[in-house]
Order: sequence, then C-alpha cells, then structure tokens
Amino acid sequence: MVCPSCKFEIPDGARVCGHCRSKVPQDYSGAAYRALALFIGFLFFVGVASLFMDDGPPDLGPQPTPEQIVAQAAAQQRQAEARRAAQAEANQQNAAVAADRKAFVQSLLDEGIFSKVDCDPSLSADVWIRAGSSFWPGDFEDKQRVVSVVYVDCFGPDERAKPLYLRHAATGKEAGTFSGVWGLKLE
Repeated sequence: MVCPSCKFEIPDGARVCGHCRSKVPQDYSGAAYRALALFIGFLFFVGVASLFMDDGPPDLGPQPTPEQIVAQAAAQQRQAEARRAAQAEANQQNAAVAADRKAFVQSLLDEGIFSKVDCDPSLSADVWIRAGSSFWPGDFEDKQRVVSVVYVDCFGPDERAKPLYLRHAATGKEAGTFSGVWGLKLE
C-alpha cells in the first residue's frame, strides 16, 4: 500500500507511515484503490471494445414501400375471394351431384330394382337395401356400381368402412354386403 501523504510504499494494514510518520486513515487501503482502478479500467476496455464490435441491427434487406404493402394486401384479398368463390362453386357442384344421386336412387326404387332403401343410419345400427327381382339378373360390375351410388347416398362420399346390407325383397333374407373398402359381396 502507498502512504497518502508522502506516496512511499508502506506495509498493508500499517497505521503510521514509517517514512513521514503521518497517520494512515483506518478506511484507507491501497488494495481497495487498486481494485477500483482495475474495475474502471475493465469498464473502459469493454466500452472501447463494444464500439468496434457493434455492427448495428441486422440487415433485413430492402423494406417494402407503403404502396407495395397496400398492393400486397390487395393481392391477398383477391386470392382469398378467389378461394371463397371456388369453394362456393365446389359446394354448388357437390349439391348438384347429391341431387342427381338422390334422383338416381329414386329411379332405382321406381323401376323396382330396389323395393326399399333404409338410409337413416341414426335409426338403427344396420343400414339395409331390399333388392327387387330386377336387381339380381344383371352382371356383377353393374350391381356393384348401382349399390355404390346407394352407399354414397346413405353414408356420404367420405365414408368407406360402414357396411350396407342387401336383402332379397321377396324373401327378406340377407343377400350380401357392400362397403367402400371391400366392395360388393354377394352370398
């Protein structure tokens, strides 16, 4: 430690300077002043270093002008309107297809190919169609196509696993099943 009066080196913790005989204050400590000087030097170093290391905010590239932002928003709105219009058109087409399907099923009933179609799966666990005598003489592929239309009419176009049971209209006996997964199976 250094004497505060004469600036000669004195032992740490000395109460009197051995050179000038002046009293050294109790709270005076050369180590504390050296630590303070080191701390101030460290702060100075960090400050100078940060001046050279700071690159500023990252470059985000050219920013759009307000006109470009407005044009982009208008384009997004046009795209959203086009999607809504396409969805509305698809809904109309689906409704038309469903109406055609219902009309076809009704024509099957009118022609006696099916005598009854129980298509409300909420009323019972099983959904049945009763096939009339004019259904049985046709070839297998025609039967499968006809039953698949009735199946979609009963369950909707997305269902594939639920079974649709066929019965003979005259006897009431089970004659086969159909599902979107397995197709038509006749007994």
